[in-house]
Amino acid sequence: MVKKENLSVMAVVFMVFLTGVNVWAFEIVEPGYDVEVFSVYSNGGVQGLAFDHEGNLYASHRSNKCIWKITPDGNASEFVSGFDVRGLVFGGGTAFGNYLYTPDGQIYNSKIRKISLAGSVANFASFNPPKHNPSPIAIDTTGNYGGNMFSATSGQDRTYQVNPSGAVSLFADFPGWRDGGGPSDIIFDNTGNYDNSMIMTTGFTNSSGNEYMSGLWKIDPSGHAMRLIPETMYPAYMDIDEYGDFEGKLYVTTKHVANGPMLEIRSVEPDGSHHLFATTDASFRDIIFSSDGVMYVSEDGNGQTTIYKVYPIKRNLIGLEIEGLDAVAENSSTNYKAIAYYDTGNSKDVTASADWSVEPNTHCNIAAGLLLTERIDLPTDVAITAQYSESDINKIAEQNVSILAICPSGSALEFDGVDDYIDCGNDRSLDVTELTWSLWIKRAETTYSNERALISNTGPKTGPAEAEGTYALQIDEGGQYQDKIQFVRHKMPVEQCPLSNTAIKDTNWHHIAVTRYMAGDVIIYIDGYEDATGYLPERTAYGQTYIGTGHMSYSNFKGSIDEVVIYNRALPAEEIQTLMHSRPDIDDPNIVGYWGFDEGEGQVAGDSSVYGNDGQLGSTPDADSSDPVWVESDAPVGICSLEGIVERNLSDVWNTKVSILEQLYEAMAQEQALVDYMDEKFADRDFGDTSKGDVAKAKQKIHSAIQTEEQAQTAVNQSLDKLDDAMKTLGIE
Repeated sequence: MVKKENLSVMAVVFMVFLTGVNVWAFEIVEPGYDVEVFSVYSNGGVQGLAFDHEGNLYASHRSNKCIWKITPDGNASEFVSGFDVRGLVFGGGTAFGNYLYTPDGQIYNSKIRKISLAGSVANFASFNPPKHNPSPIAIDTTGNYGGNMFSATSGQDRTYQVNPSGAVSLFADFPGWRDGGGPSDIIFDNTGNYDNSMIMTTGFTNSSGNEYMSGLWKIDPSGHAMRLIPETMYPAYMDIDEYGDFEGKLYVTTKHVANGPMLEIRSVEPDGSHHLFATTDASFRDIIFSSDGVMYVSEDGNGQTTIYKVYPIKRNLIGLEIEGLDAVAENSSTNYKAIAYYDTGNSKDVTASADWSVEPNTHCNIAAGLLLTERIDLPTDVAITAQYSESDINKIAEQNVSILAICPSGSALEFDGVDDYIDCGNDRSLDVTELTWSLWIKRAETTYSNERALISNTGPKTGPAEAEGTYALQIDEGGQYQDKIQFVRHKMPVEQCPLSNTAIKDTNWHHIAVTRYMAGDVIIYIDGYEDATGYLPERTAYGQTYIGTGHMSYSNFKGSIDEVVIYNRALPAEEIQTLMHSRPDIDDPNIVGYWGFDEGEGQVAGDSSVYGNDGQLGSTPDADSSDPVWVESDAPVGICSLEGIVERNLSDVWNTKVSILEQLYEAMAQEQALVDYMDEKFADRDFGDTSKGDVAKAKQKIHSAIQTEEQAQTAVNQSLDKLDDAMKTLGIE
């Protein structure tokens, strides 16, 4: 039995000496956290950690076939032994009760063991066929997965669910038969930061030849898998901070190579970006958060286990910053973030907690970082303010934002979702691997039942096999992919292809852009924001460029498309934001295709770039059923000049006058009908069944109508006076 030790701290690096010779270091890289040793004992190879309801920590050791118990004061002792333990979970607070559960991974006798807190062991569930070799284990506490227990197997690399009665059934054929390392850990997200999903790590060995399957995945309730971290990595064990002291993030131990030690702990953001949190010279094992918000980390070295406690240092708020666009369009909604900074070097997104305001607020308002703008009469500058307090420290941030008046013009093309498309040809100028694809889209319906291609390098006459190695930009469907934007290379596992975090579920105009750098780094932008990042290898084939369709397995896009641009370079964020509301410079030699769709008629969508890659509507040069339809465009492209704003306002005045005239004509017609009725009805002053009281009421209403018309005449005269003043201001006689 070994008691908790206290080791001296210097720059949050712990040097642990074993057998008087060996030395390694646990270093917290992320500022604002401290670490201490909780327990050290002579047994290595931790496979799982679990707390019971009394605060005791349990550690399963596969190599020595035992589970150790560490009391809240750090005393460690062997708890049970004698079988092939793997992962570990406590069932308290669920239908599985106050028991520990661990897979017994004997390859020909796979089962799950149920262990009482008194140390008695019983069989709980068996796998059939037995050659499954289960390893990680977790219980659904989100309610999205039936409250079942889940385990994944490294023998067949599939995911199974176990109900509270011990019945085992296949949940997902993921990651599929790989037989080379397989799943390492399973957890459930109760914070909502990761969509309340099941999360799984897979770490395949080099010998399996399936390194591309290694990674961090979200598995939805239907069993669909989506890569959380875009690039391939070698994660092992993980947990999510449900208590807030670590900002509700996911933390995972990772390797540098498939068969190497776990040298790092990384924090993973909901968008899949990740940052180095801690390093060691030994090997990290499992991670778990306690109910008091402390991270417990097990470390393996020299046949001994060291368990550390990591906790946040008291920090003070020192600054606040607003993140977001410097210019937005009228009649739009735009999200801004408030980021708090601390003296420990940490930062935190406090958008939801901050108090927001905007001045002047005549044409806009803001709440929880969402800025809503209305139509403006002149270009307007506003100041957004965010205020955030913590521990009696108050910080204020301000950002100036220009609201742009937009004067849409020209036409767009409307696609029927059945067979409409544009064929832009196969000129080699469009065959670029460093690129930007940019376009405006407006869906015709809020949910699609299958994938819809926006831009693709293969068309409707190409089969999936022939499309291998080509690129496509698409709107996805199914599970966690539903209504999200994805940039794919065909025949590459779809879960590895960059996917947006934002789903487009409305019928408004949205600007979509994707950039790919020569090294393969990809950024997806939605409405000017960097929405997701990822990696996509260079394409190995190119057919030709299509808009609105892809290969035979795709459905065609249903909705409107406008302002399609292809560059042979990756535009930075600021250029994407400028391009969003402006038409590009057609003399830019980096533009290899620009289809503004402003012809308004005909069979050709002209390319205004210097390359002349004109697009043909549909499958033939003549009109046919596969032609998209020309429609007037109201996409928010084209920043109004002062002259344009004046013309727009005069047009509004004209339309208002026409509307008033139409209403006056209608009123005059009703008045004449009333006069004719009264002449006929009351010619001999015989009111018939009509009472004198009703006649009096009718007279009052007629008088009121006359007064209203007189007021309207006054308003029209005032409007004419204002127009006269406006003309004099402009020097018009």
